[in-house]
Order: sequence, then structure tokens, then C-alpha cells
Amino acid sequence: MKTVREVSSLSEIEHWLRSELAPFGVAVSAGSLTCERLSFDERVGWDTHQIALPGYGVIGQSNGPLT
Repeated sequence: MKTVREVSSLSEIEHWLRSELAPFGVAVSAGSLTCERLSFDERVGWDTHQIALPGYGVIGQSNGPLT
């Protein structure tokens, strides 16, 4: 994992993502991110969840569900 960010909610990711994507004209509105379980990763011993911005793509992964 080259880049790791510790967060506690999707709104925390939304706030960071707005500043990262604004220069490219990508809007990130409140409640727009999704967090869905992918699978159990035996290498690290946790459920892997995918964080995505619909219409843009996958933002990252989490070791648990975020709301």
C-alpha cells in the first residue's frame, strides 16, 4: 500500500476528495460516495470494502464499512 489515509467516515473522505478533484472539475457532493464489501482478504485478515464515487470510479479500499 503506497498511500494510506486513516479516516472514520465517508464524509471525511468526501471533504478530502473535494479538494483533490476540484481542479479537474469533478464534483463531490455530500452522500455521493459508496462503501461496499468486496471480500475477506486472508493476507491481512480483514473484510475489504471498496470506496467509490459513482460516475468517477474507485477511490480506495477500507478494512471495514464506513458510513
